[in-house]
Amino acid sequence: MTDTRQERPTFDEWDEINFPRPEENEFDRVVERAISRRGFLGGVLAFGSGAAVMGAGILNSVPARAAQDSRFAFKPIPISTDNTVHVPEGYRWQRLVSWGDPLFSGVAELDHATGGSPADAEKIFGENTDGMELFIIGGKQVIAVNHEYTNNDVNLPGATDGVPRDAQDVLKLQNLQGVAVFEISETDGSWSVVKDSPFNRRITHNTPMRIAGPAAGHDLMKTEADPTGTESLGTFNNCGSGRTPWGPI
Repeated sequence: MTDTRQERPTFDEWDEINFPRPEENEFDRVVERAISRRGFLGGVLAFGSGAAVMGAGILNSVPARAAQDSRFAFKPIPISTDNTVHVPEGYRWQRLVSWGDPLFSGVAELDHATGGSPADAEKIFGENTDGMELFIIGGKQVIAVNHEYTNNDVNLPGATDGVPRDAQDVLKLQNLQGVAVFEISETDGSWSVVKDSPFNRRITHNTPMRIAGPAAGHDLMKTEADPTGTESLGTFNNCGSGRTPWGPI
């Protein structure tokens, strides 16, 4: 008898199967132009300035001699498979925030055996981040991070195949998705999350949202839950991010 059981693919595997990416994309062509002979100087300047911006958060200064050995302002590093972060000589890295880290005081550290509670789920840093923006608000540095989806098997360890057992399981998953907003600060060269900052918040499936702009109030925006067409609930399954022309709103 042949065992035909198959493990369920992860979200990323499913996405790649159903929406395969091309071997080459526009960003590949941008990089190629940046490091081509014609664009060599401009490319170094562009990438160098990017490294300088990043340096405010996680990087040290770059050795001057590195530029002599490479087209970029750093010495390249080899491929690695040891599941840690490697950075070029003269740089350093640090972890700022991880899945399950509380954004507020009084929130329990994530219990991986249970996946935590629905109430705590909307007060911690979520998972599967794929978009981030840094805003300067009143001299404070505030990060907004998108949490696109959840790994149900991990967050609902007591459920079968990650299928929610009840409304509380559903609420937990809803609270883990959305957006995390939090203030960060630097002390002695290290960065950390400012717990209980007035800027800290989580936007989940059920967060009240105000609809603004020319679409607000249009008949197509009106629903039974909101006849005015100016309100909605939450956000989820966003992919990527972008800074709006109106800044941090």
